[in-house]
Amino acid sequence: HIWFFKGTNVQFREDCAKHFAPSFFERREVIELRAQLCVVERGAVGRLGRILVPWGYWGEDMLIRMPMIRQDPSAMALTYTEIMSLSRDALSHVLMDFPEEQIRFRRAAALMALFAITKNLPHGEVFWRAGRSQHLDPQRLRHGLQAEPGRTHRGGSVRDVCEVEDVFSRVERKNGGRGTGSDAAGRNQAH
Repeated sequence: HIWFFKGTNVQFREDCAKHFAPSFFERREVIELRAQLCVVERGAVGRLGRILVPWGYWGEDMLIRMPMIRQDPSAMALTYTEIMSLSRDALSHVLMDFPEEQIRFRRAAALMALFAITKNLPHGEVFWRAGRSQHLDPQRLRHGLQAEPGRTHRGGSVRDVCEVEDVFSRVERKNGGRGTGSDAAGRNQAH
């Protein structure tokens, strides 16, 4: 029931299933599996105030390339627990044989990155890469994040959606690896 696997090619799902690796944890052991999709196979896990039982999962944001905008992967085994995990690298390896699925997963990664960033922007500021709504730090918009002239958002082409991660990579480099939070001066400038 992992949303980005719904409707994918059966052979693709089978190949992904072959790459899930088991990990075992004792009661009260901290689980830190970074950049991995984790599925509870046996036992119970506490994570972010929720209790996950068999078939519960977390780490779907492993699709996002930038670790700084992924959620904290920590969880705690409440009982003796078996976790099946799929690493980002293993998924990328499988995707190489399924170019039709690459588009779906790039779009999912871009949407998750966009949601993660907008959740952390001050005052709920949001922008669309293709230019319909561009309420974002004006300084960033002046440095190449604005929409291309004459482009409009028509449901989001794959190129538009996939470029979201590249936009955030440029912001990260510009900020010296400090993420995408804007300073007070940038928020107070006129749009």
